[in-house]
Amino acid sequence: MTSLSRRTFHLYLYIAVLVLLGVICAGLALLNMEMTQREAILPISLVEQFETALNEQRYQDAYEMARDDESALGQVLSAGLANLRYGYPRAELAMKEVAKEESERLRFYVAFLSMAGIIAMICRRRFEMSAH
Repeated sequence: MTSLSRRTFHLYLYIAVLVLLGVICAGLALLNMEMTQREAILPISLVEQFETALNEQRYQDAYEMARDDESALGQVLSAGLANLRYGYPRAELAMKEVAKEESERLRFYVAFLSMAGIIAMICRRRFEMSAH
C-alpha cells in the first residue's frame, strides 16, 4: 500500500469513527436528558398518592404503589417500607443503599459520554498528526 492510499484509508477510518462516536454521543445525551428529568426521578403523582395512602393508613397499598413505580423515588420508598419491619435504622440503611444504586445508574451514562468524548479527541489528534 502506498503512502497516499494509507493516508486516505486512515482518513476514512477516522471519519467513520468520529461519525459513529457522534451518533452514540447524541443517543446517550438524549437518554441522559430523559432519565434526569424531574418527573422520571421524583414523580409528583407518586408523592401525592403515597402520602394519601400513608395518611389513610393503607400501608400495603403504599408499598405496592412504590414497588410498581419505576422511578428512583419509587425504588427508594419500596426498599424502606420492605425493611421497616426490621426497625427504622434498617429501613433507613436500605433506602440509602437503593438511593446510591440509583445515583450510580444515572452516572453510568455520563461516564460513557465522557469516554466517547475522550476517544473522539484522541481520534481527531491522531488524524491531525497523520494529515501532516
